[in-house]
Amino acid sequence: MEMAMSELPNGWVECKIGEVCSKPQYGWTTKSERTGKIKYLRTTDLSNGKIIWDNVPYCINIPKDVGKYLIRKNDILISRAGSVGKSYIISDISIETVFASYLIRFNTLDEINSKFIYYYFHTKNYWQSISDLTTGIAIPNVNATKLAEIEIPLAPLNEQKRIVEKLDKLLAKVEDAKARLEKIPVIIKRFRQSVLNAAVTGELTKDWRERNAVDESGAILINRIFINRTKKNIKLKFVEIDSSKITEIKNWSRTCLQNIFDVETGSTPSRKNNAYWENGKIPWIKSGQVQNCDIIESEEYITEKALKETNVSLLPIDTILIAMYGEGKTRGQVGVLKIKATINQACAALVNESIDEVIRNYVYLFCLSQYAEIRMISVGGNQPNLNISKIKNWEINIPPYAEQKEIVKRVEALLKKADEIEERYKKAKAFVDKLTQSILAKAFRGELVPQDPNDPPASKLLEKIKLEKEKLNLNKKQKKKSAGR
Repeated sequence: MEMAMSELPNGWVECKIGEVCSKPQYGWTTKSERTGKIKYLRTTDLSNGKIIWDNVPYCINIPKDVGKYLIRKNDILISRAGSVGKSYIISDISIETVFASYLIRFNTLDEINSKFIYYYFHTKNYWQSISDLTTGIAIPNVNATKLAEIEIPLAPLNEQKRIVEKLDKLLAKVEDAKARLEKIPVIIKRFRQSVLNAAVTGELTKDWRERNAVDESGAILINRIFINRTKKNIKLKFVEIDSSKITEIKNWSRTCLQNIFDVETGSTPSRKNNAYWENGKIPWIKSGQVQNCDIIESEEYITEKALKETNVSLLPIDTILIAMYGEGKTRGQVGVLKIKATINQACAALVNESIDEVIRNYVYLFCLSQYAEIRMISVGGNQPNLNISKIKNWEINIPPYAEQKEIVKRVEALLKKADEIEERYKKAKAFVDKLTQSILAKAFRGELVPQDPNDPPASKLLEKIKLEKEKLNLNKKQKKKSAGR
């Protein structure tokens, strides 16, 4: 829970950013280039919370009064557009750099710990202030005047230092935890892929083959499936392929998908004909819905009229779908229909209602394992696609039926373990993601470090700052008078 300003700890005081910082300053306006003498720091260079100096470009036009715009250690830069309110503190700098005009520079006065202010710029209270300032603006932005008016809780100087020291240690541990957690999804992904690869290359069940004899080899199984298909379509012709790649695996064989399945595709009924779409109740699946999982519902539906009059057919439950083209990572992904549905022309369907769940599950796992390989054989220019011919001729390793059953069982058990680890990872990530805000909230409630009753209160610190500002302003006025004589 965030702290209200009325609940400030003993010795703390409420003030505005402008009261504890020098006058805020806008950056330099120019264009950038990849080479030059002076770097040009922009809002985009701060968007990830870190500055990668090698990626920071150079000024095309260097300001005449360049010293006015050079960034210095402990400068706090705040974005006034784009990632509005995002801040960054300069901890060190090894090359002369000016800051761009969409950044505003704040310098804390000598009596203030700059990192204390910077840490406040990451709290929920600060971001609520930014939200309040930008609400109702067509293009969200803030200016220096508005930022200077944001209210902050100010601790005594010694307490500021203790808080910053504690935050440095705790938040470094949080960042370390985040970095470690970020590696887990990659490890899980590699594990799943290695399980699938081992499954379809015989490695996963190598021990099983040594202990078990089989009544029917993969080659006989392929032949039996094909013969069953010819009972419905006597015109089918068996496609011979080179199976020498896997002859060393006992009782395994190799064939192409068209020997096991009818490979079909769909179409898109005319969008101009409302009778094909209005009040439709027949699921119509697009390639974007094929996402390596079961498909249990549809985003769009067509009518009985569309089913009768267009080139779509109703596919049975448990049909395996392959995305032949689509945006991003879609091409090559697979899915299993858990509803009767039609498909568009970007999907291929593997249809054979005579094979059982074991064979279908094995084929699905094989397709999952070959995602990278099937994408590599796509054709086309800027957006390569698969086609029905390539799906039909996609070669698949076929173990004996009994071994397929064992493969499916082992893979499902291993992938279940991976799913459990992934769930634990998500919970851990959710906890760690909230941890930073919890720590910051505690810090600015005055609960993170012990208070010292001997610390001069922040009110006296603020009075000192005001007196020094008044003195500075008076000196400036006197200098102007002297210059005008």
